Amino acid sequence: MKKLMASGVALAAAAALAECRVERTETNLPEGCYTVTVRFGDTAAATKNWVKAEGRRLMLGEVDTAPGEFKTESFTVNTRTAQLPDGRKVGQMGGDGKELMWDGKLTLDVFTEGAPPPSPAVSPAEGAVTIFVVGDSTVTDQDGEPWGSWGQCLPAHFKAGTAVANYARSGATLASLKSSLREDKLFSVAKPGDYLFIQYGHNDQKDKTDKLGNYTRRLGALIDRAKAAGLKVLVVSSMERRRFDDSGKAYHTLREMAEAARDTAAVKGVPFFDLNARSIVMYDALGPEGTKKIFNFSGREDNTHHNMLGAYIFSRIVLDGARAAYPELAGRVRPGIGEYDFAHPSLDVRIPRSNKVETQKPDEK
Repeated sequence: MKKLMASGVALAAAAALAECRVERTETNLPEGCYTVTVRFGDTAAATKNWVKAEGRRLMLGEVDTAPGEFKTESFTVNTRTAQLPDGRKVGQMGGDGKELMWDGKLTLDVFTEGAPPPSPAVSPAEGAVTIFVVGDSTVTDQDGEPWGSWGQCLPAHFKAGTAVANYARSGATLASLKSSLREDKLFSVAKPGDYLFIQYGHNDQKDKTDKLGNYTRRLGALIDRAKAAGLKVLVVSSMERRRFDDSGKAYHTLREMAEAARDTAAVKGVPFFDLNARSIVMYDALGPEGTKKIFNFSGREDNTHHNMLGAYIFSRIVLDGARAAYPELAGRVRPGIGEYDFAHPSLDVRIPRSNKVETQKPDEK
């Protein structure tokens, strides 16, 4: 394991800003799932700790220790390479942590406030269950700050033994999932009993030929392939863009895509979670100004993509949908993570900023 750096970063949070140190380690490993264990704490100081992996993927939310207190936490992280068993390689890497996530290494960033960051220990995660995630820029592991997506924060909610493998990509559609070979790569490593969460709509909506027909056909084919492979499928409708009418009420721009997703899931006999409808309720609760806190309004206005706070909140909502669809997942969730009240959203979340900053919007890459 190679230690690479230690530096100061500011916390992106509802609370006051504080200084935090981050230490990166890189380990050359075959692709697969690995359990990481970290012992947090200091004999003299209180600490606050977080861990990210690979492409800014949040693996542990805030872990606090009092002076003299130590806590040991573990999680399971998925790594991968672009290589397929038949010699082909996944293409179109842009927009999903391309420098870190397909490189044959496990990259870990340990953030600590109040003490030097501790060193992680890594071991193979035999028998881990994997949740595969596919989608677009609102789902993928975003390259740099201040962008974030729900698939990027979903791993933080699961105990060791459950990994999240995020195959989403900015600009992606159901068609490009196949043409980029991400679909084939996913099915080359997935095993019966794993899960597949599917969220498409933002870019599929731009299809100028047979938008709903193509979307329904492609989604149905993906579901069929997943079921044949023994995967447990959850279809998720796309959250709304940030759009308000003159009266200050949020309105739909993706509802027809959500309805197509719902209908296809019903025909194929798999669970459906209406993130689209819940997003409208949450946007109305926050209002035109409050929603700016969960979208990326840092330096430029973006009404489609979220910051890490918004990413975390949407990951909590998706987690609730997943537990409802597959109750056995509740036993894999970290203690104390209850149902998120999206009708009265709390914005009191602290997540450290990574060093990498990205100036382009995800859909500009």
